[in-house]
Amino acid sequence: MKKSLKLFAVSIAAFMTAATMAGLASCGGDDALKSEAKVTLSYWNSISGSDSEYMQNLVRDFNEDYKGEIYVENDTLLEDAHYQRILTSFTDDSTADICLVHKSRLAAFERQERLRDMTEIISSAGISADDYVSDVWDSGVFDDKVYALPYDVLPVVLYYNRELIPEGYTEEQIRSDDFSLELMAEMMQAAYKHAPQASKRTYGIAFNYAYTEQMFLNFLYQYNGKVVEAENPLQPLYDGPEGVKAATALASIPFVEKDGNSVASQTGSDHMAIFLQGRALFTFDGVWAAPDACKKTEKCDAGVAFFPQAEGASKRVATADGHCFVLFKNKSQSEEKDAAISVFLKYLVEHSDVWCQGGKVAARADVMEKDSYKNLEWGYLSNSLENIISPPKVYTYNTLIEPIGKYMSQLCEGKLTDASAAIAQAAKDGKDAAEQL
Repeated sequence: MKKSLKLFAVSIAAFMTAATMAGLASCGGDDALKSEAKVTLSYWNSISGSDSEYMQNLVRDFNEDYKGEIYVENDTLLEDAHYQRILTSFTDDSTADICLVHKSRLAAFERQERLRDMTEIISSAGISADDYVSDVWDSGVFDDKVYALPYDVLPVVLYYNRELIPEGYTEEQIRSDDFSLELMAEMMQAAYKHAPQASKRTYGIAFNYAYTEQMFLNFLYQYNGKVVEAENPLQPLYDGPEGVKAATALASIPFVEKDGNSVASQTGSDHMAIFLQGRALFTFDGVWAAPDACKKTEKCDAGVAFFPQAEGASKRVATADGHCFVLFKNKSQSEEKDAAISVFLKYLVEHSDVWCQGGKVAARADVMEKDSYKNLEWGYLSNSLENIISPPKVYTYNTLIEPIGKYMSQLCEGKLTDASAAIAQAAKDGKDAAEQL
């Protein structure tokens, strides 16, 4: 007879208590751990960057701790391949037992009716909405049921080099709630140092042309704009007055000039390399780049802050995606596996501070209180989670925003000069693509 979910979880806990008391030492490799386990879970994710070591270590440690009971097969692909594999697996219900996905994709999966209700499994793990800050938990809730467990928050942030903050300006200004785009431009101009060779210049900002989509969205939300509403998922809303303001604000960043020269690095340059070489006061990138960006060197002592506030904006807010654990409907689900999944999720959540060391913002109150998290350069960002806006739960969201980066990059490069026309074309392309879904 199969054990109930809760009884199985209790038996695992009892086993671990006994194992700890006995001081059992680990032995054998992964194959040995897998062969000994009563339950094996397949786990798909796209954590393939510099943060992959943190996930690998968490899974490895879990397998050691639950030796003889549960073994988790950690299977990682690059992001595009990861999602293609998930979609392909839907044809025969062969999806992994657990998958890590971005919360911006949840609505599309929910529309396809592929997500499993995780309410009981999460409850059995002792995890609830009360543990989370702001609206992060709500991202995985559909029709009052939990279909995804949030794991982190992933904003694109502003990095600054303390070594290059110009005289008369302070780090406190950069971190303050009212740090404005105008003040940032002043600091950029003050930090800029021209040299005939581009490789010898010090820039106000090493501009990340690949992330103009996220920059635009940050300014859009500052102007209280929207991308789309659930009531009309095929109609983009970001080409209105708020979107024009956001595009104009974005385009103003790279083209602040001093003595006829741009104080921003040009397209085609490696923004992060320039920043780490100590040749730029600012740069934009994801918080996931923080472990590398914030390694202190002789030329670069980096701090992290949210986006500056655009002129006339209501407040300094940011938009952020995040990772969520989901269970897709598959042919291998069972009560035993569900019980093991509950234990695995509880373990990962309880070790969220380790995961956040790989460049993630915590969404749980208990993690925010741990010194190991608070001491991170980016740990303090969790204190402002109320100013972070999650993607709307609309299945067309990713499709609608996909063209934005193309046109905003061209606007910043000077290839396009009309902000209104650029964002209108992005919205048209997005709508055309959404209608094909």
